[in-house]
Amino acid sequence: MLPEGLFLRVWDAWRPFALQEELYHVYGAQILESQGLTNASFEEKQQAISQFVSLPRPERDCPPLHTTGGAVDVTLIDALGNELDMGTAFDSFSEKSASYFYEHEQTGEEEIRNRRRILRNVMCSVGFTCLDSEWWHYDYGNREWARQRKVPAIYRGAFTVEELQ
Repeated sequence: MLPEGLFLRVWDAWRPFALQEELYHVYGAQILESQGLTNASFEEKQQAISQFVSLPRPERDCPPLHTTGGAVDVTLIDALGNELDMGTAFDSFSEKSASYFYEHEQTGEEEIRNRRRILRNVMCSVGFTCLDSEWWHYDYGNREWARQRKVPAIYRGAFTVEELQ
C-alpha cells in the first residue's frame, strides 16, 4: 500500500517487561531534564514521561503497550534502506514528535508532513491506530487501540520471552 519505492522499517515491537522498566527510568530522566521538570511533583513527572514511555505496571489487563506485542514503532525508508526525514529522530522527546505536529504548524515542512501522512494513512488503513505523541508508534489490539476504537482489547501483557512460547 506504500507508494512505489517506499518501505517500512520496524524499529521496535514486543518488549519484555524488564526492558520496559529500564526504558521508563532511562528515558524518563531524559524527558524530565529536557522539559525542565526535574523538581516537579510526582504526578507531573509521571504525566510527562507517560506521553512517550508507558508506566511499567506488571498488570496483565493494563500493561505497557509494547509488552502486548500489539505496539510497533516504524518509519519509512527508500529502496536503498535509507530512512526518510520524518522531522525528528525515533524516540525524540519533543513537541515535534507529535503525530500531527506538522499538520498544525506553518513550518514550511510539507515534505515531512506528507511523509507522516503516508505512514499514518497506510498504517491506519490496515487497522492500526496512531499514538498522538509519537509519529512512529502504532497500536493494534492493545489497550490504546481499544480505547481509540471503543472496543475490548485483544492482547494482554506478556512480560517474558517464555510467555510467548
